[in-house]
Amino acid sequence: MDSHPAHELATVINNFLPSFNTENKLPAHKLRTLNALQKCRTEYMGGHIEACEDCGEVRVAYNSCRNRHCPKCGAIEKEKWIINREADLLPVKYFHVVFTVPDKLNSLFLNNQVAMYNLLFSVV
Repeated sequence: MDSHPAHELATVINNFLPSFNTENKLPAHKLRTLNALQKCRTEYMGGHIEACEDCGEVRVAYNSCRNRHCPKCGAIEKEKWIINREADLLPVKYFHVVFTVPDKLNSLFLNNQVAMYNLLFSVV
């Protein structure tokens, strides 16, 4: 039985990113992430040859991108990180609060993060 998924995220990125980005102009950091996911475990990442000493089978293993968003390689590290953070939690009840700001303020927050977040947390 083949353990590979029927569809790869890299295929979706290859097929749809060019037209999507033409219409939406993604920021550079998002394009870098998508580029890493697109090239993960391909010849673009380089690789190494693995050989079995018993049977002599040889195969090329391509390097992974190690991006935390990657479902092939980053997901495992992300899960380990979550488990480690859970171990740091104090044994007390707490709650998580999420608040947002109006969309019109996004560029202001993006370009003045320290000042805007300090201001936001001082009034919340």
